[in-house]
Amino acid sequence: MLPSFLILGVQKGGTSSLYRWLVRHPHVLPARRKELHFFDREHDRGLRWYRGQFPGRLREGWHRVVRRRPVVTGEASPSYLPDPAVRDRVRAALPDARFVVLLRDPVERAWSHHRHFVRRGRPVPPFAEAVERERRDDLAGRRRPEDARGYLGRGRYAEQLERWFEVFPREQFLVLRSEDVFASPAEHVRRVVDFLGLAPLDPTRWVGEFDVWNRGLSLDLDPDTRRVLEDYFAPHEDRLVALLGPTFRWRRGTSRATSGSMARS
Repeated sequence: MLPSFLILGVQKGGTSSLYRWLVRHPHVLPARRKELHFFDREHDRGLRWYRGQFPGRLREGWHRVVRRRPVVTGEASPSYLPDPAVRDRVRAALPDARFVVLLRDPVERAWSHHRHFVRRGRPVPPFAEAVERERRDDLAGRRRPEDARGYLGRGRYAEQLERWFEVFPREQFLVLRSEDVFASPAEHVRRVVDFLGLAPLDPTRWVGEFDVWNRGLSLDLDPDTRRVLEDYFAPHEDRLVALLGPTFRWRRGTSRATSGSMARS
């Protein structure tokens, strides 16, 4: 099988939790692992390798014939959304796929991104220093390819989605706010299930506990750095609202109250 859906992002937005909830649906078969990274890091392995990471035709056929129900499969690699090379690779391999995108408050996402590196022991500069370097370079027009995956780059959601909307119809996308998903998981899992065309089963019965994977600790962000981030992201958030509607404007302050319960990836 090849996937019929991809969870494109974002990193530190709760994709791990959503994927694990979703693959408990009786009509969804999981990939060998949640993040395959075929369309960014592993593309040289070829489509045959990618196909091999999903259930085979025999298993799919057994579900269709014996259990009399169609099944789907998919993966969740949150680095797909911001990577400029991924879009066209996906279009060539999966033109009819459906895409789920979780967007988290970009200020909180950036802070969580840095804490993730620190927890893993990666040698990273202090958060305020890294943000200021990336901000200065961006405002001076000195963007580098790797900046798309930076603390600020990953939070420029509108430009990422606009790039995908250039080649895929918008109806192939379901874009949700991470905060809303974690506030009412059953409601939003039901929306994802409906979007994927699956049987409308009650998520509270087949998910069980809506446990949060890779839960992060809530740590206060320095107020000055927070203001820098809020000012930086303000025009990008305006652009996102113009693209998707007013739902995608974050209320600063409420995001801090929920950040401790958000997933790391």
